[in-house]
Amino acid sequence: MKPFWIAFVLLLTPTLPTFAQKPDLYTQHFSRAERDLFKVHQQRRFTTIRGEIPALSRFLHPDLVYVHSNGKTDTKASFLESIKSGALRYEAIEDQGNGIFSGPTISVLSGTVQMRVKTPERVLSFQAHYTAVYCRDKKNGWQLLRWQTTRFPEPEKSK
Repeated sequence: MKPFWIAFVLLLTPTLPTFAQKPDLYTQHFSRAERDLFKVHQQRRFTTIRGEIPALSRFLHPDLVYVHSNGKTDTKASFLESIKSGALRYEAIEDQGNGIFSGPTISVLSGTVQMRVKTPERVLSFQAHYTAVYCRDKKNGWQLLRWQTTRFPEPEKSK
């Protein structure tokens, strides 16, 4: 009886485009490997926001290159230190649609993100394009290898 209900629910579930707004809805169309990767991507974001350094460290590849939207570049060590010291405090990282190119050991996520970041000088809130490259090995699973964000242009002020 259980397989019947599963099939019935699946038939009633509307199909959504890959770039839908809610990750929990559009990931249903991802393969299992893509859903696993997206789960790691979400967990990495959550540990970044919470400032959980040991957990975050596990999601970051030793050769990480993290390019911020202002062009500043961090290594794994310098990125973790900036969060630990409070130089960077991520208050929100909200995905607004993703695309995934998934391979067996390298995968690329790209999309848009709304971010709120606190620095000692100010609080920044902005929307950006991002590209995240993850690599996978048997020992460590998926880890972020490269991250790059590019801010959307500021809206023009009316004269």
